[in-house]
Amino acid sequence: MNYVLYAVFESGAKIDELLWELHQKGFNGTALNGSSINSLFSSVLNEDEPSVLSLANALVLSKGNNPTFFLVLKEGQFDEVRKLIEDYTESFAKIRGGIFMWPLSFYEGSF
Repeated sequence: MNYVLYAVFESGAKIDELLWELHQKGFNGTALNGSSINSLFSSVLNEDEPSVLSLANALVLSKGNNPTFFLVLKEGQFDEVRKLIEDYTESFAKIRGGIFMWPLSFYEGSF
């Protein structure tokens, strides 16, 4: 059975080393830059008010994306990937975020 693991981290989190470690161990997937639904709607700038005069508008401009990735895993690979992520994020205390995984009812490709 194949599974897909999805991981998302807090805005601006630096996960390059984690991705490199996963790559070194032979895991491959897709990395994305995402945004939370809340930030999409709270980031609408008031164009009548320059960001230099509005702390809220200035903070919106400084926010980064939410680093996100997904991996297609084979049976038995989850525990190793989970440990790598938990170690890197200190169980999501150092870098906030989350992971989840679900079985794939269909998979075809060369990930």
